Order: sequence, then structure tokens, then C-alpha cells
Amino acid sequence: MDFYFALIFDYLKKNILTFIVIILSILNLIIGLNFKKLDNTSSAIKETLSNSEELISNTIEEPQVTESKETIRVDVKGMVKKAGVYELAKNSIVNDAIKKAGGLTSKADTTNVNLSRSLTNEMVIYIPKKEEVTKSTINDALVDKSNSVGFEDSPSSNATSNEATNTNTKININTATLTELTTLSGIGESKAQAILEYRTKNGNFKTLEDLKKVSGIGEAAYEKIKDNICI
Repeated sequence: MDFYFALIFDYLKKNILTFIVIILSILNLIIGLNFKKLDNTSSAIKETLSNSEELISNTIEEPQVTESKETIRVDVKGMVKKAGVYELAKNSIVNDAIKKAGGLTSKADTTNVNLSRSLTNEMVIYIPKKEEVTKSTINDALVDKSNSVGFEDSPSSNATSNEATNTNTKININTATLTELTTLSGIGESKAQAILEYRTKNGNFKTLEDLKKVSGIGEAAYEKIKDNICI
């Protein structure tokens, strides 16, 4: 037995370098295979993450931003081609409303109409005839409407009505402007506008009592102003 161990030991001693090289080669191979496996795993993980990010970016939609445009409604009357109620952008001006109504007629006079004035919701825009315009009227073609159906008589109109009475100045109901009509007792902006609209549709008043045909002007209202009007 000792003889065999001596032979093996002697063989190992002579070939020790060969065994070391073989062992190192085996270890190197094992380590190399492990690194390659780890590299493949890392590449697979990176590819999976990349695909996931692309999938997420494709599925998430950017929120659509919609611009909400506020609008207002205005009533365009008088000497325009297509009178009526129109819807416009909130920041529109009087000139925009006139264009929306088809533009001015040949009888229109905008001398005292502020075409650059900003519009408000439920505003009434009245474009007068040439014969209705006088030097004393300033922007009387525009009336801001309240939420009610008609307009309330303002304190200012009542004050000016006293001026008309005191000066004994008669108002010609066939040529008077909106401002002049509101100087009459009991005639506010709504009734004055109704007079202008009646005159536009039916022509001049033939008699003073024809004024009672205007909507909102009854016997009582007529009695208050009959001594201060003429035709």
C-alpha cells in the first residue's frame, strides 16, 4: 500500500503544474459561464423594462385641453339688415354685433353710437335712423337690459322728466331720440325703446293718441305726457 501511495505522490509532484492549470481552467470556465448568465439576465431585464416603459407611454393619453369660450346674447334692433338676438363671444364689441346682424342699412346713422363699446349679456343695441340723430344724443342707442322682461324706469329719467315739464318743451314723438323720450314723465328706457320700434315698423304717428298703440303705454301714461308731446 505504501508503495502505491509513493507512486501517486511522485506522479502528482511531477505533474502538479498541469493539475493547477486544469483546475484554474475549470474555475475560469465556471466563472465565465456564470457571468454570461448574469449578463443575459441583465439584458433581458433591461429589455423588459424598456418594453414596459414604451407600453405605458403608448397607453397613457395626454389629457385633451378644451377651451371653454364664454358667450353672451344681445338683441340688435333698428337700422340693421337682420335684426334679432345673436350669440357672440364675451369680449365682443358693438361693431361685432352689427356685423352679426348683417351690417347697417342705408338709413342707419352711427354718429352717436360707440361701436367700440364692450357688450354685456342681454344688452339691447338700437341703431337709429339718420333723422333720429341729434347733436345732443350721446350713445343713447345702447341700453343695458336687466334680468326682467322690460326695463325699469331709472331715477335719472324721472329727474330729467321734471326738466321737460319745467321748461314747457314739447317732444316731437316722430323725431325724438331715445334720450329725449325718456325725459317725458313716466317714460323710461323700455317704453322709449318701444316707441322707437313702433315708429320703425309703422312709420310716423298720425295723431298724438296713436301713441297709445305702443305696447306699455296706456291711457294713464298718455294722460301724463300728452301736454308735453307733439307731432
